[in-house]
Amino acid sequence: MRWKKRNLFWGLVALFAFSPFSCRNSEPKEPEGTPVSLSQEDEAPKWIKGAKRTWYAWQTKGVSLVKAGRYDEALFCFHQAKKHWPKNVDGKNPGPKPKPEPTDTLFQMAFLFLKMKKPKLAIRYFEKFESYFPGNKIAWKGKKQAEEMLQKSEN
Repeated sequence: MRWKKRNLFWGLVALFAFSPFSCRNSEPKEPEGTPVSLSQEDEAPKWIKGAKRTWYAWQTKGVSLVKAGRYDEALFCFHQAKKHWPKNVDGKNPGPKPKPEPTDTLFQMAFLFLKMKKPKLAIRYFEKFESYFPGNKIAWKGKKQAEEMLQKSEN
């Protein structure tokens, strides 16, 4: 009988620990944004060639939508930019190889989440950016601002 009670106890602990009702500090769900599409004008720059062209179109559109205050649409564009970042680049091109993630997009998303008053997500993206560029002063200031915003919202 003693073993049954112990097993029941641990079963309930596991149930609550892994259920949606658990009290653990979960990561915030990242919104996808409001879908938009690229226009012919967005895809017009002929000077950027190859695998980065689609990324550049989404990135540029996202930046222009942020400037217009259309944050949800900009967020969708940045997600598309991340999705279209070239994974494999041929070794024929001279110069540095692209990073595994689009650092410009990570940086833009960090500040966008700050503007959207989503400090946890802003911190996540500032940290991703800083993993490529440790000690970047602008990212450090943005992350500090997000941490202060988070602290105020918890009080």
